[in-house]
Amino acid sequence: LQFLYFIGGGGVTMDIHKAIPQDKVDKQEEYFVCPDWAGLPAQGTHLEVRKDGKVIDVVLIDKLPYYLAGRLGGVVDICLEHKSTSRAHCVFVHHRKGNLYLIDLNSNHGVFVNDERIAPKKTIKVTEDDEIRIGASTRLYKLNRKPPQKLEAAKVDGQRPAKRAKIDPVRVYHVLLKHVESRNPKSYRDPVNPVKRTKEEAISLINQFKEKIEKADDPFSELKKTARELSDCSSAKNNGDIGFITKGKMLKEVEQAAFQMKQGEFSGPVCSDSGVHLLYRAHNDA
Repeated sequence: LQFLYFIGGGGVTMDIHKAIPQDKVDKQEEYFVCPDWAGLPAQGTHLEVRKDGKVIDVVLIDKLPYYLAGRLGGVVDICLEHKSTSRAHCVFVHHRKGNLYLIDLNSNHGVFVNDERIAPKKTIKVTEDDEIRIGASTRLYKLNRKPPQKLEAAKVDGQRPAKRAKIDPVRVYHVLLKHVESRNPKSYRDPVNPVKRTKEEAISLINQFKEKIEKADDPFSELKKTARELSDCSSAKNNGDIGFITKGKMLKEVEQAAFQMKQGEFSGPVCSDSGVHLLYRAHNDA
């Protein structure tokens, strides 16, 4: 295995951060921030997914500087279903000089390259000869820089083609209040100091927000204003927009509430591992 430690971004000729969609940055910055040395990959770059010596799938990783892999649907780029997978397990990062690197994000069950577990938070160069295993899954991943022969069978950016979806996604905005029992009790507004409010206080505040918003002349605008000013989620920078939610790709409590709402309806307080949410189901073109 080749270890590489990057310090600073010397020699960077472009701001790679401008190539990353803002909604991706907002959803993933809690788990990973794109390094300055990252670059855009060659078209067709993909991971072959192998099981029992056969290629059973491919995952395209040819549009963005990095691809986050894990179990947390709606947040990661490559959604993995094996029970040993952590919420944000690892990340594949393209270097501006063309190499691909792999980083284990402190996962519980590890990342293995050629059957050797890599150290967490270390940057590992991956070649086309390497076999990658994530957690306890028996599936192996291999880098391939040539376009896959059957693009229609490929996952695009780690997701299945939309035509396979049985239920239409729903567009959701939210206000999130974290509390001392949250999985990560730090607000994006203050990433250093944990929040001090209790869960009960967060629920009470969400109820107050909901009452005020529903009485407003334009409840949707009032919700977005509240999210911008008070939400602990980084989606506050985008008026609380957490994008489209599909079945099986989001926190189960949020997903369940989202699909029970009609367009234009609110739901909350909704409690999840992240905190207490006030949800709004928007029109798909909102």
